[in-house]
Amino acid sequence: MPTVDGRLEVEFTPGSGTWVDISAFVDSAEITRPRPTSTDPVSATTLTVVLRNAPDATTTIAPFSPDSALSPYYPHLERDRRVRFTATWAGGASTSVRFNGWADSWDPDYADGSPGMATTTLTASCILSRYARRRLLSDYAEKVLELGVASGPNDYWPYDEGTRGYADAATLRGYGSDGPGVEVDVPAAQVIQPFKPDGLTGSLELGSADGGIIVDGIATFSRGDASAPSPVILHRLRDGEQVGRVSAWFRLDQDPALANDDAMAGYNIDGDLLWRLIVVLSGGLVVWRVVDAAGTMHSEWSTGHARDESWTWVSVLFAESGGLPTSAIAVRDRVIPDRVVAGNSGTWPADPRTTRWLVVGGRMPPKTKGKQVNTLMGSVSSVWVQYAQLAGSVSEFSAAAWPFTGNDRTSDMLEDYSTPVDAIVGGGLGHGDADDTPVMLTGQAGSTLLDAWAEHAVTVGGHVYTTPGGQRQWWTPANTRPTTVTLSLDANADLHMDAGGWQVRKDERPTRVTASGPAGSVTFVDTATEAATGLRLEGPTLDTAAGTVDVAQQAAAWEMAPRAGRMTFGLDLAVTATDRISDVMALLPGQRIRITNLPSGLFGVTQADVYASGWVEKYDPQTRGAAFEWDTDPADDPPEARWDSAEFGRWAMGDGAATVTGGTCVGTTSTGTVIVTSSSPLTTSGAQYPMDLDWNGERITISGVGGASSPQTATVTARGVAPAVARSHATGEAVDVWHAARWAR
Repeated sequence: MPTVDGRLEVEFTPGSGTWVDISAFVDSAEITRPRPTSTDPVSATTLTVVLRNAPDATTTIAPFSPDSALSPYYPHLERDRRVRFTATWAGGASTSVRFNGWADSWDPDYADGSPGMATTTLTASCILSRYARRRLLSDYAEKVLELGVASGPNDYWPYDEGTRGYADAATLRGYGSDGPGVEVDVPAAQVIQPFKPDGLTGSLELGSADGGIIVDGIATFSRGDASAPSPVILHRLRDGEQVGRVSAWFRLDQDPALANDDAMAGYNIDGDLLWRLIVVLSGGLVVWRVVDAAGTMHSEWSTGHARDESWTWVSVLFAESGGLPTSAIAVRDRVIPDRVVAGNSGTWPADPRTTRWLVVGGRMPPKTKGKQVNTLMGSVSSVWVQYAQLAGSVSEFSAAAWPFTGNDRTSDMLEDYSTPVDAIVGGGLGHGDADDTPVMLTGQAGSTLLDAWAEHAVTVGGHVYTTPGGQRQWWTPANTRPTTVTLSLDANADLHMDAGGWQVRKDERPTRVTASGPAGSVTFVDTATEAATGLRLEGPTLDTAAGTVDVAQQAAAWEMAPRAGRMTFGLDLAVTATDRISDVMALLPGQRIRITNLPSGLFGVTQADVYASGWVEKYDPQTRGAAFEWDTDPADDPPEARWDSAEFGRWAMGDGAATVTGGTCVGTTSTGTVIVTSSSPLTTSGAQYPMDLDWNGERITISGVGGASSPQTATVTARGVAPAVARSHATGEAVDVWHAARWAR
């Protein structure tokens, strides 16, 4: 009798690479891979292990009591420890990693004071559960923080406290990245109230995104009058890094009160002013300028239009040319694409790249807090500081081809919101398996990466799984219905009732499903069922990233499509007719399984193909056994009939009314002929051909039939038409019209 052993290993010291084998303590182990559904399309694989925690006979110490300082594993019985479970068989010659993830909890059970019966339950989950703990920023913020090392480290302040109910927050959180997946701590920015003995001051209000181009928070500055400054925001930048770019979004609510308003100002470590970004009106047009401490202008750009309440992205770039610092302005507004629009002029008295303090919303020496002047009348969002060593000349800075994000990317960040998942969270397992599958971020700041995956899967119809080895697996829509059979099982010889047996479920479906997305919401209604039953059954609302209403309707329609019976079945690897361990262990989620020798009296067919959507693995160290229970989806899933359709509008021959009793196709997978014996013969009308038949689950194409009465000989021109696969059939198997129309029961 074949046996399966399990090896449980834990990396108690994070990052050490040292795996400790604790298999000797395992009482039972269970791995659950959830079947994805429309409302829960992405779920983590989990491992549950019961460990014996009786005190050691020699040391009298219980090994797996998390809070016991006497435990040999103390203090590492914590969450986020790497956990790996491996199945071994054939005397250890064959192995398969069945789970690779992180510990979630260690739960001791002291057996009501019976130490010898004490246990600890270890629960762990795969990388998808870590995605659920990764809160997303806005699409813009995620793109900023995904920039590679070549662009330099990046710091970002979204000003989103207002979206969390803190409109008058005194500190504003920031985020930093030294490259994709490498996050660093960034000091919070400070809101500095103005010091005015007469009390005449303005205000600063933190608000939420405007629903348009801005998806992060907004800081709105408002002076009391020309001489009553508002609060400003003070940022502490990184030491030891040269500032290559400072960017933010601006909206002007009023004209500058004096000659200009200070939008931002940079100071060195000693608090000396280095540069200012100011906005002026010249000839009634908005002009942005970069000036030094003396007020000398170095870069200037006129927008060409008068002040309005639209948003403008302004980026100040600092670099070196000929050994001297140089500057430029990059602008995006309602008429200007992302590009550098103004280069350098003049010699800088001090290097602006040594900026260590950044003041937003006015001018204020950082060592005399509250003494701000010339504050802004308007709003600011999405402050981004890039510590890049940009090298360039005046001519290079002036070129329209200078890329928006720096010197290592050429795509327009503001137009492309599809972010590779690896850029957000790193690789699936140990950051080693690169995955550039895009997630369409839709500005839902605060949602998790798992939410984004789920939204993406619902929208396009794909699936996200974790492989048995622990790596993330993305099945695109084109690959979710494979035709190749990976695992074949015999219902009589392999599927045993004590291991779950097999059964079929057909759930009631709703008559209405709503799909919502950036393009709006659409409800798909099954009017025929509602008219026939008089019932209106509300289904789920699917959250999608659909860019058009048509795509949203497609997602809703897919949820509404009637499903064939969903089969669940189980097997015990110790009692199959032949040793199936290697075949079962090689199966991946989503692959195709064929079940043969089904009782035709129950199923109507003797063979069915299903997809391995989800399953549970149970390991018993005492018996050295392993059992699998699958929850599948039908591989040949006929939708409802539709009138005036060449594929769906033909009437069925009738349940059990027709069989294949001969022909050259019997016993082969080749084309040729089939002899169909039926009580309701196929039509001889040439207009109805070619026609597809369902031969015991296989879709075949026939070009016509001979004779108007049964038995009829049909010419087969194609076998295994997608999504079915070619199969070898015996005589007497059922045949009917593929996707036949039937009267409702």
